[in-house]
Amino acid sequence: MKDGSSCGSQERGWIGGRSQSSTAGAGPFNRPASSDRVLLSVSGPYGDDEEMWLQKINETIKVIRSKYENVQQIVLLPVVGGPGNSRAARQQPVIVRAIERAVKGDKTGIVRAGPKPRVPVADDFRDAKGHLTDTAARRIGREIGEHFRQ
Repeated sequence: MKDGSSCGSQERGWIGGRSQSSTAGAGPFNRPASSDRVLLSVSGPYGDDEEMWLQKINETIKVIRSKYENVQQIVLLPVVGGPGNSRAARQQPVIVRAIERAVKGDKTGIVRAGPKPRVPVADDFRDAKGHLTDTAARRIGREIGEHFRQ
């Protein structure tokens, strides 16, 4: 897995992880193996196939553990959900269930469910895939940031 790239699948974008190691400059943030927390964003083309989501999440957790030997926490973040008929809105509940199962199945205690961000109105999605408007993206970014600041 290269820094900031998707992992666990040949398909682009379904599950991606970013570590602090993508920060420019010297120091510990440029050593992915020294990262102790990985935030894994879960999104992509698996629709309502909860078993496939679970399989891909577990495969990616295995890759993370092999690449980040010092990892103490893997936080799983589902795609942003909300009302409407966008792909993201439809998939979030399925992804959340798969995440819950992955957390329950983890015997190490390092895999955790992250926040389950939701937009309040369908107009916060700018397209049918569920990409957020700039305003909604800033709001959700702040909410996720606050979650991890606590």
